[in-house]
Amino acid sequence: MIRGSEDSEDLSGGPRSFRIAVRILAGDKGYIDQSTSEDFKYDALDADVRLTVNGTPPFPSGAHRVSEDGFVSAIPVIDFLWHLAAAVMRLASGDTHHESVTLTSTDYHLDFLKDNGRVTVRVLAESSEGEFELLAETSVPSDEVIQACTRAAELVLLGVTSANPELEGNADLQRFAATVRKLRGAG
Repeated sequence: MIRGSEDSEDLSGGPRSFRIAVRILAGDKGYIDQSTSEDFKYDALDADVRLTVNGTPPFPSGAHRVSEDGFVSAIPVIDFLWHLAAAVMRLASGDTHHESVTLTSTDYHLDFLKDNGRVTVRVLAESSEGEFELLAETSVPSDEVIQACTRAAELVLLGVTSANPELEGNADLQRFAATVRKLRGAG
């Protein structure tokens, strides 16, 4: 649930080896509360996102938009989670063995390589020259990647629709929820 105080809500999901946490800030609660199902824009909802790989946030503390506790600020969170869910679904279905997802509006990327029921998760930073630096890497069972993505997406959906039940009628949120349900079924 999203609180209306100055505090933020930390919505975490997933296993310890690969985890996604989302912190929806109190300032964004006003947008959620004031939106109707017709005017809510899923890509206008920003949140702070932290990934942990083997228990550690991969993003350099003090880097642009990275807090001391490893959260990257102002990510269009539903846009990011929707792309992530679609990529992980393609991996789970066997349509592909490699997927890459950008942490929306940043130079950070998640790279997924599936092999024999396991997924290698790599977190990369792209330089201004287009070179990629490996920030973190882990190998986890496919189900753990599905669980981490599903849990984070479900918690964000629950937070948004609990704060404003009218948004359950938003067409984009309904499509996002359908994607998340499919992903849950893939696990």
